[in-house]
Amino acid sequence: DPTADPTNDPTPDPTQDPTNDPTIDPTYNPSTSPTTDPTNEPTVSPTTDPTKDPTQDPTPDPTSDPTDNPTYMPTISPTQEACVLATSFDIAIVVDNSCALTEDECYIQRDQIAELLTRIKADNEFDNPKVTYIEYNSRGAVVRISLDNVMQVNVRSYFDFIRNQGTCGDGGNGESDLVAGLDAALREFELHGNPGAIKKIITVNNCRNAVINTNLNETLILDQNSTNNNSTVGGGVIGGGVVGGNQDDSSEEIDYEDDTICGSIANKMHQRGIDGYVVNIPAPKGRAANVITDPANYLTCLTDYNPARVYSPVRDPSNDIIMEKEYIDAFDQCIPGICSIPTSSPTRDPTADPTSNP
Repeated sequence: DPTADPTNDPTPDPTQDPTNDPTIDPTYNPSTSPTTDPTNEPTVSPTTDPTKDPTQDPTPDPTSDPTDNPTYMPTISPTQEACVLATSFDIAIVVDNSCALTEDECYIQRDQIAELLTRIKADNEFDNPKVTYIEYNSRGAVVRISLDNVMQVNVRSYFDFIRNQGTCGDGGNGESDLVAGLDAALREFELHGNPGAIKKIITVNNCRNAVINTNLNETLILDQNSTNNNSTVGGGVIGGGVVGGNQDDSSEEIDYEDDTICGSIANKMHQRGIDGYVVNIPAPKGRAANVITDPANYLTCLTDYNPARVYSPVRDPSNDIIMEKEYIDAFDQCIPGICSIPTSSPTRDPTADPTSNP
């Protein structure tokens, strides 16, 4: 009795239970759970998210946007297509350089004149229209690009020339020789124009014409790239230099030359079938004694007194500055007329309607 009881009971129970239970549970559970969860989750998630998201998003945007937009826009300028012309045109752009515009104002004016060029002229097999670019100041006028200049066949070069090499900022002394600029335009049509072309003159003015003792018979016209320099016309030498207005400064009397502009020159334009378009962008008051004060009516005589061909801004007196929008608005209005064929005068409509209908 004492020998069987103590020997069987203590031996099987401690051996089976302690060995299976502690070994299976702690080994399987702690090994699988900690190993799978910490290894996959921290490794895959942080690697994919921080690497892909911060790298992919910022890279396309900063690289593409700053590169394409700033480069594309200035390069594409001129920004609008040129009008389509139904026949041959010769056009003169006559620009004021007598009103002491500031650097910022000059930048605006040159840029917008260049834009005007590309709205009326595009490269084409017929080289149509031909456009002469003329600047006038207090001493006369300069033909910067003649109708026979080599740039007539490369509008991009012409555009860049006006924008980068146009002269601006002269004057401010109360004198402006628009007469010399108009006279130079008429001479360009005579010397280098197409005899059968429709001819138009566009003037862009900041100051009112005011000259001391101008003599239209003493003029010098320059275009270094013209193919027909050193020709003598009307007492002047073509290709010599400046279209000179002030040959005698001994008198201080100022002549606004209304009779010359609205008489002699306007009559020549009318007789030759040359349409005038006037863009008046006054310099700020006080810039010069002859700043344009009535832009809506200044030079209407050059348009056959047609107010629809005179373009001027409505400027807030409290904000008397030259703005880019003034040029844009004016050119938007005048482009359709510049690119159109003039109607014959008198027209058939006013004649037939009052007679037949009543």
